[in-house]
Amino acid sequence: MPESRANPLLPRILLVDDEDQFRAALRRSLELRGFEVAEAGNGLRALELAREREPEVVILDERMPGMDGIETLTELKKIRPRAQVIMLTGHNRNGLSEAAKERGLFFFLEKPCGIEELLATIAAADEDRARAAVAEPPREKFHLHKWLIGAHGRRPGLVALGLLFFGAVFLLPEPPQGSGGAAFTPAQARAGLGALALVVTLLATGALPVGVIGLVGLAAVGLALAPDWGRAASLATGQEAVFFFAAVAVAQAANRAGLDRRLGNWILRTARGRAAYLFLFLPLFAIAGAFIPEQALVAVMAPAALALYDGSLRGRGLRQDRPLALTLLLGLAFAANLGALGTPLGGGRNLIAMALSGEDGFSFAPWASRGLPLILALGLPTSAYLYFALGRKSRVVDLAAEEEVRLRLDSLGRMSGRAWFVTVVVAALLAVWSLLPERLGLAGPALVAVVVLHLGGALRWKDIQGLHWDLVLLYAGLMAVAGLVRETGVVTGLVGLVPADLPAAAYSVPAALAANLVGPA
Repeated sequence: MPESRANPLLPRILLVDDEDQFRAALRRSLELRGFEVAEAGNGLRALELAREREPEVVILDERMPGMDGIETLTELKKIRPRAQVIMLTGHNRNGLSEAAKERGLFFFLEKPCGIEELLATIAAADEDRARAAVAEPPREKFHLHKWLIGAHGRRPGLVALGLLFFGAVFLLPEPPQGSGGAAFTPAQARAGLGALALVVTLLATGALPVGVIGLVGLAAVGLALAPDWGRAASLATGQEAVFFFAAVAVAQAANRAGLDRRLGNWILRTARGRAAYLFLFLPLFAIAGAFIPEQALVAVMAPAALALYDGSLRGRGLRQDRPLALTLLLGLAFAANLGALGTPLGGGRNLIAMALSGEDGFSFAPWASRGLPLILALGLPTSAYLYFALGRKSRVVDLAAEEEVRLRLDSLGRMSGRAWFVTVVVAALLAVWSLLPERLGLAGPALVAVVVLHLGGALRWKDIQGLHWDLVLLYAGLMAVAGLVRETGVVTGLVGLVPADLPAAAYSVPAALAANLVGPA
């Protein structure tokens, strides 16, 4: 996308909508009329672009998975208070109009709206913005506590807290070293623990954009091992980071072929009622989180869950059912986190756990013996909580899964030749990972799959350029920190301090998590 504005007299536009085809068509229409347009498929990406591109008018969809339009509007106004926001809604949302206007919304437009109506609203929004700029209200008084709290992706107070954790580790007693830690100094072992505390704090709180968190992790590893930059570089470019890049590229090809939508809809067939959704579909979904990044899982399944919600309401003549909506979407988020990359619950299949424990290869046995039971043990109580706290309050008992899945699959049509080609390549890749893990490893077969998909026309270079490189950078940083902690041996040493003759009651879920993290002795 060119950085220069096509017409400097027109406002910069940020288009935020989770429907790819609608977003692409509207962007083309606006660009043909001379507008410079940046686009985002979700609220978090919109906040990043608001900082980078400084839009003057934002066209925002009201209903999106994750951060909805109202939440995104609230955060956008913290970042770009003078940007005018036009919200697109698929229904008459009178009940939300006052709440949205209190948060700084300029105007509601109901989907589908004509391009001329939208252009007139953009012109009015830009004129209103220009008048406000001329008026120049007095600057708001600086408040330290507000500055420290900040907004998502820019929270100075939490960044300071993470740095405090990083520095506090150096005041602790010398940590014990486990196997493999002899080549490192105690200061490097402390730095490994500090880097782990720092990136976990930043990631859990959203204090910085994910790509910046990856850079922080890489910088912490570099400082810990300075001046041995070669060892730091090897930790940052291990096969796990290369594998993650290749896996994201393969997922991009599957997305272009529509396989993710087909697979998500087929899995959703199991959700014939609230209980089936919570106790059958969600545990299966959590298990999938041991194989696939949680962001990809939620991005694929959230639209399907929303379609399931709408279809279930239509069949019963209801306008809304808040407990059902919360059950469907919170269930997805909780289940994805149980088995997601970045947690120890994936067992031997979890790459970060493999890095910490020193396990190599790609074997089903460690995951089946350690990760799978943990996912199920934590997933079922989570489903029970959602059922008793929210599910029983819903007026919808039977979900319209079968009908919705049939309608959505019919709309996708028959599988194309490209879709079958991608299916064969992905199946072959999974077979190689399963049957030849020790000989070929993770990264090599994944890179070969990327090349084959490119040669077959299923993955363009443009698609690779458009990958979420911030996630790849985050993963490289996490793997570098995990590798440093593993190689110093400090985690194994800390676990070795736990007495071997503890009573049985002491072996609770936290103990199981710690044992799963570092692997068998």
